Amino acid sequence: MTFIAFAAAAVVFLQAPGRHSLRESGLLPQLREEGTDPPAPPATLTAPSGSVTFNGFRSTQVNVDASGNNIVGDAANEPSICVDPTNRLRMAVGWRQFDSISSNFREAGWGYTTNGGASWRFPGVLQNGIFRSDPVLESDSNGVFYYLSLRNNNGFYCDLWRSLDGGATWNQVGLAVGGDKQWFLIDKTGGIGNGHMYQHWTYVYGNYDPRNFSRSTDAGATWMNPIETPDRPYYGTFDVNSGGDLFHVGVGDTLGCFIVNRSLNAKFAGQTPVFDVTAQVDLGGCVLFGAPVNPAGLAGQVWVAADRSNRPTAGNIYVLASVDGGQNPANVMIARSTNGGVTFGDVRRINDNPANQGSYHWFGTVSVAPNGRIDAIWNDTRMSPSNTRSALFYSYSLDGGLTWAPNMQVGPDFDHRLGYPNQNKMGDYIDMESDDAGADAAYAATYNGEQDVYHVRLIPLGLATNFVVERGFQQSGNLAALRFSDDARLVLRPGPMVGAQDQPIRFRYEMVSQIATPSKLTVRVESHVSAVPAANIQQKLELFNFSTGLYETVDARASSGTDSLTEVEITSNVSNFVQPGTRLIRARVSWRPAGPISGGVWEARADQANFIITP
Repeated sequence: MTFIAFAAAAVVFLQAPGRHSLRESGLLPQLREEGTDPPAPPATLTAPSGSVTFNGFRSTQVNVDASGNNIVGDAANEPSICVDPTNRLRMAVGWRQFDSISSNFREAGWGYTTNGGASWRFPGVLQNGIFRSDPVLESDSNGVFYYLSLRNNNGFYCDLWRSLDGGATWNQVGLAVGGDKQWFLIDKTGGIGNGHMYQHWTYVYGNYDPRNFSRSTDAGATWMNPIETPDRPYYGTFDVNSGGDLFHVGVGDTLGCFIVNRSLNAKFAGQTPVFDVTAQVDLGGCVLFGAPVNPAGLAGQVWVAADRSNRPTAGNIYVLASVDGGQNPANVMIARSTNGGVTFGDVRRINDNPANQGSYHWFGTVSVAPNGRIDAIWNDTRMSPSNTRSALFYSYSLDGGLTWAPNMQVGPDFDHRLGYPNQNKMGDYIDMESDDAGADAAYAATYNGEQDVYHVRLIPLGLATNFVVERGFQQSGNLAALRFSDDARLVLRPGPMVGAQDQPIRFRYEMVSQIATPSKLTVRVESHVSAVPAANIQQKLELFNFSTGLYETVDARASSGTDSLTEVEITSNVSNFVQPGTRLIRARVSWRPAGPISGGVWEARADQANFIITP
């Protein structure tokens, strides 16, 4: 076991191969979920919620009262999200609820939405006055929600709750074995293991030591007598591939960080799970504990995610974690297996800031969409030289994790030190679920000056890498101003017109696709004009067809005097719009008068000129 001291007496915890087990580390009292304070009375003071928009991404507060207001003086962190696969507008988020930051006593909070996260309802906690922690939410293939909750009453156990109404109400299913730092997964593949629940926990934090794994094949009504898995991995997660094979990642007890255990028979209800492969994964570092950004917690757990698509990347297994080991004290690293979890390689660093910046990239989290797109989020301090402020960042990969989109900041920066609930951390993880169009993420932030839980819908934008003004005059703005929906604009004024069909304002914008053969291409631009009436200015959006060597008009419309988003999906012959070899995609937008206008010289203002590439 190695300890490295940093500023403010922070400690980074590393587990290296061949070193002592977790039991021998001496860290157990620091890592256990234990409450030493009595319950606090619920806070009653309210204020407007901290919901915010940044770069066009809307973060909506989840832990709000019945009127949608923030509850002042409480704390909420360590969120887990589940989505109804039959109706993705229905979601639920669970979290650690502290009724007062003066007490480390916590309960199982939850909120739910029926409108895709536009608004949330927070009915309360699972059980008033009962200590609970480590929330993990999952849905089954029928849209039934489940909430696995840790309780500390004469030992560490978990119990399972079920919701048949999208998270509006919950009923206790029963005891679910378990222990501290637990995680669980429900198989939604539709195969022989569909509906199976798999659970692990940190073996030394439960009543089943050294056993750390169990399974339920009857919707949580009963659980298999726990068993011990190879090297008893902890601080990890599960996933299944399309065939229902189970993958369990974590920090190895003696083999170190990181290991993946595979079971080919866990999907068979009549068989005791056997783990036939234990693969070591080198991410260039290990899990951190006690880092300055989260002094009493982890800098994130380790995640495993399987590609269940029908693309060439199908069957890939990915492992992601925030790890030490570089000049940045924490980087988001990912590795992949292309042989069913037997070996891992192709390691990539996802955070694209300078490697020697000295910043933290923590709470790294990954999920894979049904079409094979990999989504990653994390908290990032790159904008804060003192590492006292973080922001949520997002990136994605369309080619199996080999290349990653430019990092996008999707939330304002916040002081992660605020509102510690007498426990000095923001939990140990955040959470995300992906679909073909994007991802739903739940995270904690301090936009209100205290810890609260937020939902954000993430869209895998393909940001323009170049633009050229072909006609007209550039008044202000630059490439960065074109990328997101924000207050920055590219502002253009008309040039001379020779004929009535001339376009006095026109610019093109481009990006390089990660893949050569997308299934769908979406071209987007947000714009408005200052001309009066605006409708007398015709806007045209075109895509360059590299097969014909000509532009094709994909949209033509009357302009608007207020910001309006034009979004066009191309679903046939999509590869014609991707240049062979370079994978360049090119669009252009133009404006011309189609009727009389007044008010002097007019302007066109453009924003959010980007693409969405669907694999």
